[in-house]
Amino acid sequence: MNFKSRTRFFWTTIFSAALSLGAARGETIKTCEPNAFVTIGSYMVGTNYWNPRKCSGRQCLSIDNKTGQFTVTEANFTCAPDVASYPFIFTGSHFGVNSPGATLPMPLRDLKCATTSWGFTPTRTGSWDAAYDVWFSNSLSTAHGFQGGAELMIWLDYMGNVPPAGHKVGQVTLDGMGWTLWEGNVGWNYIAYLADKPVDSVKNLDLMAFIKDDLSRGYLDPDWFLAAVEAGNELRTDGVPFTSGAFSVSINQDCAKPGEMKKAAESPKKSNDAPATPAK
Repeated sequence: MNFKSRTRFFWTTIFSAALSLGAARGETIKTCEPNAFVTIGSYMVGTNYWNPRKCSGRQCLSIDNKTGQFTVTEANFTCAPDVASYPFIFTGSHFGVNSPGATLPMPLRDLKCATTSWGFTPTRTGSWDAAYDVWFSNSLSTAHGFQGGAELMIWLDYMGNVPPAGHKVGQVTLDGMGWTLWEGNVGWNYIAYLADKPVDSVKNLDLMAFIKDDLSRGYLDPDWFLAAVEAGNELRTDGVPFTSGAFSVSINQDCAKPGEMKKAAESPKKSNDAPATPAK
């Protein structure tokens, strides 16, 4: 089932950790709001229970407003194979919600390097995927969504035998790991890389390797913008508690090989169904 074909519903509440909730820095915010955001430095945590009309229930989070670590403490919906929610932490622009001081959105042609680190503790029941969600827009504004753009997911760990949207393309090796690549269209280009050997943490994961692979396949347009880098859990059924730990994203800092983005954007496009392994 194409569970990514969806309409997002936003009843967005921006929570200021100090003002709106009266919480001091370093305290824990507890919320069962379906779509609330908490600002932590240049990052934001979102509850993002976006599919309550199809997946009724309640979701609650406990959020550390100093570190950004959060735990999904309750998620009593049963929705597999559909996704009910995606509680997450992010930097950039998420459907018109902008994290403070972020360097994103950024034109892909200006992107020289991008790395990220993240760790999490899952509960191995039910159906879910702990994944990065990286968004690409065809304009600087994301207020109206990502139609005409792309969504790149990197599934680090997953349970429940629910496949991504689209069709399986094949196997690829990126940043020293093996991945199974899926691709389709859900109103925007949808790309998913599933770790062949699931992990619960990554350190300095090379996002550029995935972006260059997608440029070479024609899934991304080099004139688009990298809008947001997100990390969270697509919850369908059970899988709680789920804890997201340390998360960081580095854009155009300490780039070892500047100019590789331009080379990838200018390289000949390959068939969408041909697996590719970019040169290291």
